[in-house]
Amino acid sequence: MRTPVIDGQSIEQFIPANLRDMFYRHPMPKYKYAIHNGLDPYGFSTNGLVLYLPLWALKNNVAFKSVDAYKHTVTVSGATNLWQPDGRLFAGAEKITCGNNAALYPAKHVTVITWVYSDDYAAVNYMSIVNGDDDSAPYQLRCRSTNKDVQFCINAGHTTSMSVAMVNGTWNHCAGTYDQTLGSANIKMYLNKAVGTAVNYTTEITTADTLHIGSRAAGLYWVGIIGEVWIYNRTLSAGEVAHNYNSTIWRYQ
Repeated sequence: MRTPVIDGQSIEQFIPANLRDMFYRHPMPKYKYAIHNGLDPYGFSTNGLVLYLPLWALKNNVAFKSVDAYKHTVTVSGATNLWQPDGRLFAGAEKITCGNNAALYPAKHVTVITWVYSDDYAAVNYMSIVNGDDDSAPYQLRCRSTNKDVQFCINAGHTTSMSVAMVNGTWNHCAGTYDQTLGSANIKMYLNKAVGTAVNYTTEITTADTLHIGSRAAGLYWVGIIGEVWIYNRTLSAGEVAHNYNSTIWRYQ
């Protein structure tokens, strides 16, 4: 029996029939559905969920639909952007485009979460989530190659970073949150559920753009694997970020 979801509806209702074997009866024994520590791996909240991409389940190398209420059409660019059982491989010249649905651009609150892996985080110019192909993006979750650390950026330049670099050859759970209604400490960055130093910024997210995963601009691409991606139109609490980490880490161990 799966753990009930307290707020929002279970992702169960959004899983298309053709993906149910991947979610619950995966042919690779390592990735079969399982409950660990009493947590349902698909029991994360769908309250405010505007994009969910379980890239470990979405095999098509041309186009597919997101697994959420919006069913965004997602297109793949790059010949070597290939599926594998733990996610999608980005070799340095690929990206995924998720369109510009207004739901992806909340004005006051946003949370972006992803699982990523790289053999060399110093070779990654900017991390996996980019709302647009340049620094004017409404929000970005990115990796600085100089320090191998994670940044979450709102409205091109208002950034918070983790002080601990990611370790090459390991999976990392990265989350950025923004709450425009707070007067201080309203941009936060989490790495493996540990929170970094928050920063202050009180302007709404106002610029819509095309959402990309795996690139910031030409020549600035993710190199490694992206396992899955969540975007919420609300600010998840530290407890909710930790629950997401604890519920899904089994896929990346």
